[in-house]
Amino acid sequence: MQANGVMTPRLNCVNSVSAITRLLRDGFGIGALPPVLVAEELARGELTLLAIDQRPPDLQVVVSWRTGAEWVEEIVALCQHVLEGYARKVGERYIVLSKPSVS
Repeated sequence: MQANGVMTPRLNCVNSVSAITRLLRDGFGIGALPPVLVAEELARGELTLLAIDQRPPDLQVVVSWRTGAEWVEEIVALCQHVLEGYARKVGERYIVLSKPSVS
C-alpha cells in the first residue's frame, strides 16, 4: 500500500468472504479479494475493481482434512472435481490450482 501512497494503512483481518464483501459494499474501505469471488457484486456495480500498478501477491487457499474415513475421501474427491471444473471455466487469470501435497 505504501507503493501507492498510503503511508500508514490501517488493516483489518476478516476470515469470511461474505463478511468482507458486506463490509466493502457498506463502504468500510478497500479489500484484497480475488475478483472471481465478487464477480456478481462487480457486475451489479456494488463494488469497483481498482487499477493498481503492480499485481498483488497471490492469495493462497490451503485445505486439509483427516484421511481414513471413506465418506470424507468421497467428499474431498467431489470438491476437487467441482473446483477443477470451475478453474477451467474461469481460466488461469482468476484461479490456478496446484497439485495437492500429502504429508
